[in-house]
Amino acid sequence: MSSLTVQNISLDGLKPIFVAATEEGDTFVNNGRTFLHVKNADTVAERTVTINSLVECNQGHDHDIEVEIPKEEERIIGPFSPSRFNSNTGEVSVTYDDHSDVTVAAISL
Repeated sequence: MSSLTVQNISLDGLKPIFVAATEEGDTFVNNGRTFLHVKNADTVAERTVTINSLVECNQGHDHDIEVEIPKEEERIIGPFSPSRFNSNTGEVSVTYDDHSDVTVAAISL
């Protein structure tokens, strides 16, 4: 997995820097005000992004977040509750059904 650098929004404005999604998935440090911006540049197929939830609900199920990104579209996902999504190192884990033509940026308020 690759660790994404979290970019902070400021009053001066932010032009996010996007990096290629990795085959193994990505992680980013989460402060509870962090979002994941995902772009799918593929002209044919949608992509599914999965955010790993680490906490089971009161029924004993782990509810990961799955977001479909249609072809040639983008989505901003989040924010992520630290108590539900953060690992013991404070990171959120993201995987992709296909990382081809997908770029991502972790952005925090």
